[in-house]
Amino acid sequence: MSINNLLLLLLLAGLTACTPGVQQHTTAPASETTVSTGIAQISESERNDYRNAITALNSNNFDLAEKILKEMLKARQDLAGPWANLGLVYLKKNDVVQARSALGHALQLNPKQAYALNLMGVVEYNAGNAQKATDYYLAALQSKPDYANAHYNIALLYDIIYQDLPKAVEHYQQYMTLTNNQDKDTATWLEQLSATLKSK
Repeated sequence: MSINNLLLLLLLAGLTACTPGVQQHTTAPASETTVSTGIAQISESERNDYRNAITALNSNNFDLAEKILKEMLKARQDLAGPWANLGLVYLKKNDVVQARSALGHALQLNPKQAYALNLMGVVEYNAGNAQKATDYYLAALQSKPDYANAHYNIALLYDIIYQDLPKAVEHYQQYMTLTNNQDKDTATWLEQLSATLKSK
């Protein structure tokens, strides 16, 4: 397996759905349609549909998640959260063209949505645009400095693509702190990188 394919698998492995309600360290921020902007209001029925789509997405039932999200968006194209999660569905289905389109809609509605910015970074990396991916990850972190997945993704780029170990270590450390040091593989790798830096 090439290093690029390995990186892409690692980037995709850390992706989780954007869910309404309580924010957790390892998930994307709560839906901006109900929390961040306060602009769009959704009905209880729409909220239930959205929860069902997220449940399907988190259960790897991508076809069902896609169906529910598309149904929602027929009536409510003004909701950035469903567009962003539809982008994740397409990423999981390896349809980068559709993912870019869905995420583009989300970012038109909310240019500062950290979740969509992070996913667009994955899309750009997949297209071979490491610099654009970097820009999206940094924009996600500017919008939400405590976004663990964006710290992890930018750390991977600094580590593997740019070989900028100080920046990689900084973002791996942020990721580990935000995830309560639960990722043992990354903890081991971070120890090795930190030792390498100290030996220089």
